[in-house]
Amino acid sequence: MIEIPIDIDFIDGDGCHITVNVLLNDTETGLFIIDTGASKTVLDKELTEHLLQPISQEELDEEVNQSLIERLTPEQKKELGLEGESVVSVGVGPGKIDFNFGVLQKLSMGSFSTTNFHVAYIDLSNVNNLYDALGKPKIWGLLGGDFLLEHHAIIDYKQRKMFLSE
Repeated sequence: MIEIPIDIDFIDGDGCHITVNVLLNDTETGLFIIDTGASKTVLDKELTEHLLQPISQEELDEEVNQSLIERLTPEQKKELGLEGESVVSVGVGPGKIDFNFGVLQKLSMGSFSTTNFHVAYIDLSNVNNLYDALGKPKIWGLLGGDFLLEHHAIIDYKQRKMFLSE
């Protein structure tokens, strides 16, 4: 297991985000939230789109499992107001989130790295507006469950470390 230092940023009293610095494509470093509740790793479109090789939904379907939304029946989509949508996501806020997919050539943290990692990229301006109001640096992305599961992540809050396998 590879040991990665993490930070715990306290938000709104006793709430917190776990953050980590991530090097993208060996060229740019950005702050990411480790989001155990997110199913997919997402990057901020404004900050990172130039680093990604875009891929189509068809290309993605050949390489990864169907998303939760795609598994819904047409009746369930209609009930949720998602009929006719091919790629959408929902978060804790109201409404849907439109996103695109891309491939990140390389993602590194300390001595850990992975290549050709599939991500979604979305508008994270709401998150970044909050961070800006709190005087914190911009968030470049969210490390989601896909990444955490694939690399058998263990988060040790007390030691402020994350352990990953390659």
